[in-house]
Amino acid sequence: MAIDTWKLVENKKKYSILLLISILTLLSGLLITVQYVPTFETREGFVPYDPFMDFLPARDVSTMVFFVLYAAVFGSFFWLMKHPRNFALYILSFGIMYWIRTLCITLVAFNEPANLIPLADPFIEMLGIYQAFVKRDLFFSGHFASVYLGYLAMRNVTKWSWLWLVGCVLIGFGVMIQHIHFSYDIFGAILFSWLSVKIAEWIIAKWNLN
Repeated sequence: MAIDTWKLVENKKKYSILLLISILTLLSGLLITVQYVPTFETREGFVPYDPFMDFLPARDVSTMVFFVLYAAVFGSFFWLMKHPRNFALYILSFGIMYWIRTLCITLVAFNEPANLIPLADPFIEMLGIYQAFVKRDLFFSGHFASVYLGYLAMRNVTKWSWLWLVGCVLIGFGVMIQHIHFSYDIFGAILFSWLSVKIAEWIIAKWNLN
């Protein structure tokens, strides 16, 4: 059971502080995304040449993207509850990813793809987080990164982590078919998700929980 694995944490005080820092990093990353990123909607950028977007049809696949995204995120959360160190890694790398993404969006001014179809997200709409659909929070894809981070955090703890890779493929093609992201946003998400995990692993190693 999950509660038994948490009893095996040797230095519970240090782990609790690490987990608190990880949660605060994630919450601050989410907050800056909600408050700061929408300001780029009025910024004029450019539309990069992307042959993949010319090849793919424009279809509304919001339901599939919504289902895969939240199934992967909540699945990661509950599965990693049985693995305290990986749980902290997941939360911390998630927060780091949001901060890096905000920096990337600040530096890379993409305009939205042609034929964009707004993505319907019942959770976002229910919580009233955005007043309107945000189109220019592009480089890199937070949807893809959220699923890929789950894979990176789980790959060493379960043989079922390949399901998250399947989710990555579905999300990647989904947001491109919806024309809300360029292929560069997907490749960027792969790179910066990996970097976020590496930074989180370095921090946790320096924390010296043993």
